[in-house]
Amino acid sequence: MNLSYMKPTAMRIRLISTLIGIALSINLSALTYDIETIEIRPEHNIDVIPFITENSASEEILIIETPDVDQLKKQIRGLNNEPIRRVKIFRYSPSGWRLHLSKDLEDSMDLIDTVRTPKGIELVGYQNSQLLYLNKTTRNFEKLLESPSVFSGVSWGSSPLVNMFVDLNNDGLDDFLIPSFEGWQIALQTNVGFRPLQTLGPLPSMTFSESALYTAYRAEEAFLLDENTDGLKDIAFWKDGSFSVYRQNNQGGFSPLKNILDVNLKDMLSGYSQISVGENVDNNKGKTRLLDDVLDLNNDGYSDLIVKRIKAEGIFGWESEYEIYLGRPTADNRLEFLGVPSSVVRTDGFQFNNEHLDLSGDGNQEFVITSVDISIGAVIRVLISRSVSVDISIYRMANGHFPDKPNVKKNISARFDFGSGELFVPAVLGADITGDGQKDLLVQKGDNTLLVYPGQRGLTMFAPKPIKLKLKLPKSQTGFIVSDLNNDGRDELILKRKEDGEIKLSVVRFKN
Repeated sequence: MNLSYMKPTAMRIRLISTLIGIALSINLSALTYDIETIEIRPEHNIDVIPFITENSASEEILIIETPDVDQLKKQIRGLNNEPIRRVKIFRYSPSGWRLHLSKDLEDSMDLIDTVRTPKGIELVGYQNSQLLYLNKTTRNFEKLLESPSVFSGVSWGSSPLVNMFVDLNNDGLDDFLIPSFEGWQIALQTNVGFRPLQTLGPLPSMTFSESALYTAYRAEEAFLLDENTDGLKDIAFWKDGSFSVYRQNNQGGFSPLKNILDVNLKDMLSGYSQISVGENVDNNKGKTRLLDDVLDLNNDGYSDLIVKRIKAEGIFGWESEYEIYLGRPTADNRLEFLGVPSSVVRTDGFQFNNEHLDLSGDGNQEFVITSVDISIGAVIRVLISRSVSVDISIYRMANGHFPDKPNVKKNISARFDFGSGELFVPAVLGADITGDGQKDLLVQKGDNTLLVYPGQRGLTMFAPKPIKLKLKLPKSQTGFIVSDLNNDGRDELILKRKEDGEIKLSVVRFKN
């Protein structure tokens, strides 16, 4: 009689693994949540900003309200005296979210943002070429600095939320960066306020209608990179295969003289370019290269280039690929990019979203791409099923390279509205909602289901099977905000959605 034999050590390892798997299964299947409602005015559009810091004693959420009515409707409804915009700060307490501060904005306040200062996060507004901050004690806006910009005038029904700040010198304080008619306005922040303004870079381009009654200005995009590898962020502007770089110095400013960083990619388009497909469209012989982004993908301290190449051969011949050019220092300590890409990330079909996120926690940025097949076969399937197959692909960098095929690929069915021609594009988020220090993958499925793939170590990155949560979800990714509101190491979801024509705002807290 033959008996199978297992070594005691192997048996113990398998038993332990089984018990761990059971424990994980129990914990993950027991993932629960609470939903907290924030009462807002339903006839208003809103922008939402988590209004907290690591040292915050309380949870706060900033709301910017804009009436969802045009001027004629305001007159008909007798709302002429209602302010165009209003800011509100909600604070969390054991009894729920309560209104802490409400402030009407003047019509001339064009922009709103938040800024990190030595006192914490401040609400700031841009009005009449002045940067103002909201004094929470007096509830009045007070002057921070003066600066001209291309932003001016009253815009009905649109949000004033614009990113005006970035930490340029890694001191934990946000610095001022905004385009003007003379170039870009820059001011570094110190512990006692902002330094004097500097103006750098190219002038904005202008377009106008034939009647010259409509004029629009577009500023050239400002990129941040370390051109002379001294550890300080420099400001760069892209044109015709090279960057014009203004170096940051140790005196709290930037050199007014530009340095040229040649990238040797002469066939790449500069600035904003619109790509058309269809008949009688050249599209650079069907191939167009665009500078997609500049960032440190592999966490080595040197900026890298992401170049997007689009191949469009008619409506049904759409392909995209990303060329990765890693940055490295030269012998004289200047940044350079290799002439050939270190990796090429290819996708078929039309891309909706392209994000760079550190989902694995190793310091490298993953590619997260949401795309849809627009082949003839896909169109036929849409006509039959009234739905579209959406691919979510995640590419993880290893040893400075991205793989040819995605490490993680998820496919979901998204609806297509033939009446409006609107395609529902699901939200894809990275958030630690299980509280284990590992990013989880959150994928929206329709209006009422959130798929949670728990994060795990290794190349697979996430559990193969999701946890299904029933939630009322927004119809677009812009309605999702991930934030650890109470600094407990577990992310919350802030959801902004429309239901029966009204805006609803809620906070989802996860727990085991």
